[in-house]
Amino acid sequence: MNRASLAVASLVLCALGCGRSPIVQPCAERVGEVAVLTCDARELCEGPAFFITNQPANALVVLDRSCSMASLVDGRSKWSRAVEAVTQVMSEPRANLRWGLSLFPGGTVSACDQSGPIAVPVASGQEDRITRLLNRALDRDDLYYPGDPCGTNLAGATQQILDQEPFGELGGRHHVVLISDGRHAGCSGSGAAAIDDVHTLVGRDIRTVAVGFGGGEDTQVLQAMGEAGGAPASPEVAYHLAGIDELGDVLQRVVQMLGCQHALQIDGDLEQVRVTFDGTHPVARDRGNGEGWGYADQMLSFSGRACEQLLAGEIESIEIALDCG
Repeated sequence: MNRASLAVASLVLCALGCGRSPIVQPCAERVGEVAVLTCDARELCEGPAFFITNQPANALVVLDRSCSMASLVDGRSKWSRAVEAVTQVMSEPRANLRWGLSLFPGGTVSACDQSGPIAVPVASGQEDRITRLLNRALDRDDLYYPGDPCGTNLAGATQQILDQEPFGELGGRHHVVLISDGRHAGCSGSGAAAIDDVHTLVGRDIRTVAVGFGGGEDTQVLQAMGEAGGAPASPEVAYHLAGIDELGDVLQRVVQMLGCQHALQIDGDLEQVRVTFDGTHPVARDRGNGEGWGYADQMLSFSGRACEQLLAGEIESIEIALDCG
């Protein structure tokens, strides 16, 4: 693409509510949440088109502990597999991720009572606390061991988040990672109520990542929650599907999504896009080797070493510019 065609082409950058808005240059105009670069593209050679601050991401894991999670598959409970997968994620603390934990139904005498406090509030350094709580919950006598009370209270779990505002005054992007092996049952409300709650959460800048685990989940409800939640797994299947031994791998992909993906809309020649960390470290485009930056489905993503740098908090800003040469 030559200078003349670059001057005509527009690069559209859309924040899509990610909590990381682009810094708009004087030559751009803002249309709602969209910044449209309208000036001669050659002027962009003097500096980045915009930059994104690498703020920490916040994630509340909302884990199903209904009685079906105690069922055995090949001699081992789904609950023990879920605990193993979540604690494996917690064993690798990342400076750029803050975690919390809620379990549903709550650990009270009523399967439908989700009014108690969230088990572990979202904050920095909660990995050990979450790991200890879940490992204790492997004991059948523990408050949070699945089965007592028995019920899949999806609507109660989402309502608890609305009522308790678990992210408080934390900066950065907010996500709920909801993991369920079944369908709403045994309580008032419904799967439809949970979907409505997810819509409300998005209105509060809280995205929901839906994960179906173990093969018995309500695919229709989870698909709708994934679509409503603003963080779909893909354009086709909005929730993350995890087979009985796949939850760990799925959660690792969720970690990369939380810390290494940014929803953007780019109209233009990707060959002209240049990405730099902290203004001095160019990031190569991923050419299929799992290293660098990539763009697909209106998502700018980072993989390999670049992703690990972002998760570790080693990078302060991501800068994007056009190569006008």
